[in-house]
Amino acid sequence: MKMRTLSIAIAIMLFGLSNVFAQNEEYKSTVTVNTGFSLVGNLLNIETSADTDFNTYSLPAFQATYDYGLAKWFSIGVAGSVQFMGVEYNDYQGMGDSFKTSITRTNFALRGLFHYGNDDKLDMYSGVRMGFTNWSISTDYDNPDYDADSELSISQGFGAAPQVVLFGVRGYFNNNIGVNMEVCVGSPHYLSLGVNYRF
Repeated sequence: MKMRTLSIAIAIMLFGLSNVFAQNEEYKSTVTVNTGFSLVGNLLNIETSADTDFNTYSLPAFQATYDYGLAKWFSIGVAGSVQFMGVEYNDYQGMGDSFKTSITRTNFALRGLFHYGNDDKLDMYSGVRMGFTNWSISTDYDNPDYDADSELSISQGFGAAPQVVLFGVRGYFNNNIGVNMEVCVGSPHYLSLGVNYRF
């Protein structure tokens, strides 16, 4: 009798877990468009002399993702991101030169997400994103002695860009359309907000 009671309890627990660790099975695909906020735009490591007058600017990262559910509790996806930032010099090194240096950061990645605690209107997840980031720099300053890479301490070209999605959540207004938020560690953002569509 005790064995039968234990078996029933285990079966109920496993059934409950299968519902907790699950995304909604009716919708395998989710497309998301969002803006991501990063530290890099505010922490440009500008190595310039004290007599240089400049302003930095940064837009949020514009992003799009596509995720496909392989199982109740796991999805894989692709992600793309682009962010524009730069420096506007008003009096470069006291020589009266005014010019602009623009920086573009582009990221392409694959990601895997683990889904949990979900129902028809809520999808919570955590995961890992791994891809490559490309930095490109352009300037309208024609002085051959000006080296934008060393001035801004940025290496142009591709580099690995891992990111941990600590917590993400999607809330749905109806069967298909919702809003989302992610809190992350690593490139290309630490916080993103957006809209998503599932089908």
